[in-house]
Amino acid sequence: MRAFDCETREFRDFVLGRLSKARLGEAAGSDPHDDSGWQTRIDLLIAPHPKLTEAQAAAIALDYGMRGGKCTISVRRALLFYALRRLGLDVAANVRPANEQHIVLLNRERSTRRCPTGPRLEDEGVGLSCWKTGSCRRAPPMASSRPHAASRSHIARNPPAAR
Repeated sequence: MRAFDCETREFRDFVLGRLSKARLGEAAGSDPHDDSGWQTRIDLLIAPHPKLTEAQAAAIALDYGMRGGKCTISVRRALLFYALRRLGLDVAANVRPANEQHIVLLNRERSTRRCPTGPRLEDEGVGLSCWKTGSCRRAPPMASSRPHAASRSHIARNPPAAR
């Protein structure tokens, strides 16, 4: 869930099952339109993995509705980490074989250079996440284990409108 965190005064992702205690606090005074991570979109330019056979690449292009061997997927910056993980694009194309990773991210540098306000990837091909703290560390084993505020005592009473 994405909501305004009254402690840090910023919009963050929360895993509801990990909140130990919640209480109704003061109105946060936040506006969902101020959540730049949600309002900003990132275009991921994808293509079939170059090591696929011509027939395999054609099948992948058909699966993703590619034209000219590529297509664009637009995601919210706040969801970039999750989209990259879900598509298997959180690592460089040479890390997994083509039969396991059917697509590659063509604009990796442009779409993932969002540290510290969003995820980016390491040159060596290992997933790297840069959270709003500005400190970079290796991505957690599961997208749902993104750093969260398990010790937070409350979440804003007026979370952003249904997203």
